[in-house]
Amino acid sequence: MTDAFKAGDIVVCINTRPNPAHQPDPAMLLRLREGAYYRVAAYLPPPGQAGLQLVGVDHAPGDGWQAERFRKIEPADPEFIALITQRELQDA
Repeated sequence: MTDAFKAGDIVVCINTRPNPAHQPDPAMLLRLREGAYYRVAAYLPPPGQAGLQLVGVDHAPGDGWQAERFRKIEPADPEFIALITQRELQDA
């Protein structure tokens, strides 16, 4: 769901295929890598196509990357982090 994005989120790119209707210059897609992680600088809500501006990745001013090209990475639950930390301490 693209409306769940906000500045500061971590996302992973899941689609670098050209889409001439929304990205007329396929060379722009060379700035993205499928499977790479990015931090959201800004979320550009509809009307129109929802977009993301990414930290460190050039984009047209006022424009962004199609939000559908990314999946938000949710932070781990505190219980999971505690379990992993406890296990690392036991293994040390």
